[in-house]
Amino acid sequence: MNYSAILTFLVMACLGLPALLWPAGLGLPLSLLMIGVTSLACFVHYIIHHRLYEEMLGSVALGFVVILIGFIPFIGWLVLIGFILYNISKALEGLQALLPHALVGALFYGMLLGRQALPVHDDGATFTLAAVYLAGCGIFARTVRELPLRDALFRMSVVWLAIPFCVLTVISIMASLANIFRTVGSTITRTVMVPQNVSAHIRSGIQVEGYTRSVSTTVTEQVTRVVPGTGAVSAAVANQTAKSLTGRGEGGG
Repeated sequence: MNYSAILTFLVMACLGLPALLWPAGLGLPLSLLMIGVTSLACFVHYIIHHRLYEEMLGSVALGFVVILIGFIPFIGWLVLIGFILYNISKALEGLQALLPHALVGALFYGMLLGRQALPVHDDGATFTLAAVYLAGCGIFARTVRELPLRDALFRMSVVWLAIPFCVLTVISIMASLANIFRTVGSTITRTVMVPQNVSAHIRSGIQVEGYTRSVSTTVTEQVTRVVPGTGAVSAAVANQTAKSLTGRGEGGG
């Protein structure tokens, strides 16, 4: 294994072994904390280095523009729906590409949780589980041996982040579909003229026959209208989340 593979192996070993070798109440939370911090740091560093954040921010900004266009009847609605469906389709493609990483991540998380979920209390079983974890780290490290260290650590972060980011992408897709349009209610107060019947009566000793007159009154109405929701932004976030994790935004690096 070359430099990138060796360092990737060492980082993964340092992240996971506390959960396997330390006391359960301390090792597992510490490993999960280190995995989260390290993976996010590698992920953010990769995004910044390759300037992928520019495309992310641009896509979100475009989502807001599409929302404004969505206020235009008919044409705007078609643009809004088309934009959301396009981004959802791209997000689903990203999810499909992310599934192998999520499966690998599930295997690693399963090994870390194995000591807690299974009746593994003797040293022999504990060290066997740790050896299996290290073997898995070694196999993964060999798959990134041809990559630069930055990209190798990014691939490692994708493995750890794949499951939570898959969940985040699915939630974003559901949110985008649920918020394509939204109903806005408002109260309108206006003055209207209404007929009023006046009964026959005597005024100053003179008999006045019944008649109808118009009087002004204030009425309050509840008005609802359908306007574009935040679905365009949610769809853009779902697309960019999946794209960044699968490296589609970097263009082959």
